Amino acid sequence: MESFITNDERFFIKNVAITAGPWTSEIAKNNDHINVKTFKRAAFKIQNIKDFNNSISWGKDYATKKKDDLLWIGTTEEDVKFQEGKTEEAKGQNFEFIQ
Repeated sequence: MESFITNDERFFIKNVAITAGPWTSEIAKNNDHINVKTFKRAAFKIQNIKDFNNSISWGKDYATKKKDDLLWIGTTEEDVKFQEGKTEEAKGQNFEFIQ
């Protein structure tokens, strides 16, 4: 990805992390190649290859380095009537990439 368009702005980037949960598709609506599936209470824990000593938040979305030295990217959402527990579909998902 060389650039990212939101509304009428274009950002030239190398990498981007959008942590808006189910609203990511709305934010990235001009970028067809971004496919988002909503997960309940999901946060990505990423091993840093470069030093990241910042915390970024926008509303309920965040990216921050935690005490475990991992970069946590996620969102805290209001109750939107998700089904409690694991669904059959979720049981088959491989989440190893998140850690």
